[in-house]
Amino acid sequence: MIDRQALEPLSAQAIWWSQQTRFGAIGVALGPKGIERITLPTDSYGSFERGETSETGLTGGPQPPVGYSLGRDDRVAAAIQAWCDGDASEAQAALAELTPYLPSSSLPGFYSEVLETLAREVQWGEVVTYGELAALSGNPRAARAVGAAMAANPMPFVIPCHRVARSAGNGRRSLGGYGGGHDEKSLSIKRILLAREGVVLPD
Repeated sequence: MIDRQALEPLSAQAIWWSQQTRFGAIGVALGPKGIERITLPTDSYGSFERGETSETGLTGGPQPPVGYSLGRDDRVAAAIQAWCDGDASEAQAALAELTPYLPSSSLPGFYSEVLETLAREVQWGEVVTYGELAALSGNPRAARAVGAAMAANPMPFVIPCHRVARSAGNGRRSLGGYGGGHDEKSLSIKRILLAREGVVLPD
């Protein structure tokens, strides 16, 4: 599995900040070409040093990953806030302000293909299984690899891995994991995001 926090910046002049949302502290890495990383409150921050980060207003919060400078883009931060905390119409409008930067060299080839397919093909209120997304990506037997790609997604929310569910057989779907985890905190974020889109799935 790829550690989202351990990946190096994709571009020069990349900045990073943390902001509080209803889900907890969200980390955002932004480069000149768009958003490079989003970290969830449930992420391990494996390569981050913890300490006081006065620039972000968080005491004891994560420092930026190696290679990033502390900074903040108010427009992108406002869109992230609206996506996390807003209603359905506010969240959909916020997505138009969030541009992902995902060059094919930043992840294993099939992972990039899967994430690009997800962002392009699976729209608001739609849900696919890992197997269905594998088929959409041109490799219908790669459901397990799709699951790994979802866990490695460097931009949750912007690339909507919450719309990918587990097959429960006979055409049924269940929640599956989120952000590489199956803990209650991770699943609660996924439930909230799906419910806002009018989707309810059993665990």
